Amino acid sequence: MSIEGRNGLIASRNLNWLASSGEFAIVNSAQQRNALFLQAGSIPEWTPSVYGSGSIGPPLFSFSNQGPFVGNASLETFVPQGTGAYWKATRSFTTPLDLRDYDFLSFYWNGRADGKSYVVELLGQSGKIWYSFQDSWEAWHRVLLPLKIQDGSHSVGGVNIQKVSTLSDLNPIEALTIGNEASNPSAHGVFLIDGISFDSAPAVDVRIQTTLSSFDISDGKTTYVVSANNSTLEMSGLRVSSGESLSNYFGNILARTNYDAENGSIVLNISLRIPPPVYPSTNSSIRLRLDPIYSQTSNGLSFQGGQFSFDKPIPLPSLQARNNSAEVLAWYQDDIPYALHLSERNLNIVYLNVYPLIRALADKSLSQTAIEAIHASASEINLPVDRCPKRCSTFFFTNVERQSEYLRTFRSS
Repeated sequence: MSIEGRNGLIASRNLNWLASSGEFAIVNSAQQRNALFLQAGSIPEWTPSVYGSGSIGPPLFSFSNQGPFVGNASLETFVPQGTGAYWKATRSFTTPLDLRDYDFLSFYWNGRADGKSYVVELLGQSGKIWYSFQDSWEAWHRVLLPLKIQDGSHSVGGVNIQKVSTLSDLNPIEALTIGNEASNPSAHGVFLIDGISFDSAPAVDVRIQTTLSSFDISDGKTTYVVSANNSTLEMSGLRVSSGESLSNYFGNILARTNYDAENGSIVLNISLRIPPPVYPSTNSSIRLRLDPIYSQTSNGLSFQGGQFSFDKPIPLPSLQARNNSAEVLAWYQDDIPYALHLSERNLNIVYLNVYPLIRALADKSLSQTAIEAIHASASEINLPVDRCPKRCSTFFFTNVERQSEYLRTFRSS
């Protein structure tokens, strides 16, 4: 599991964020994590049965080296001709399983691409969890059956599944069954299955802290508004890179916010589980974007020696200085800081809150005003780089480089 930002890997899982937009991705490249495999052992561990009236007999089991996806052999289930309609393979557990710490039942199925459905059941003392999945592919494909999602129809890892549960707890689980579904009677021939296991998804705890009064967090399709007034956010609509909702894998996703009065900031805590990749040599990921909410406007810039008026009001996010010793060199009208000067450890640091102007460049009705405002501020603000030209200028440009990147691109185009 890794967190990746604009410049590659972000070492820290805690993101401190100011007033410009930002993006990061959480990536899971692990095929399995703490997996409990069930395929090892002898064939007698699987019990065959057949029921109903049709044209098939009880299944016969063997190990096959016909293109196993995991390990040295796959489980081959041969269903011959007979008088039954529905076959079933049952794996009973001498010691019942406690699956409360697992997220998926996972296996590889050698598909026929015939659109037929098959059933997987987990049997407990007081009921069962029933799944069906539709075979809509050829060759090997991973099937993930989430253990903790709500009953109903879902698309998980490109596989259409259904879930019906009469179990209230994942402990104890006494048996696992596999067979053909009621809509698919007398399904005969050879069925190959491999890598049967229970698996858990890695989790990453992300802490986002900002001095903004509110902001948006989005995966590109679903957007949530975060503010100090929201103590709990239900974020189950967040989607992974495949386009599937995280709720299809894990059920409800909750995030918690709190207001840090000591430094006047909002803290958003999200614990995200990222499902494993379905295909080999691929990653499963979620990409999130943070955007300030522009809840007010400004009619101009004020400097210590004058002011500059905008032709049209420019939207602004709320922003405050966290360091009381910072000197405000310029501000947007309505008292939002534009330029802050701070002396620290023999360094003169100047921070420009120029992102609202850069954002306005993308709006045709505001772009000319934004360009003129940037030029005006450059001549009005006396940056203290002459006292330590090398170190101060380097530090200054490092801090505004990300905000100026869009501006350089705009001018070059």
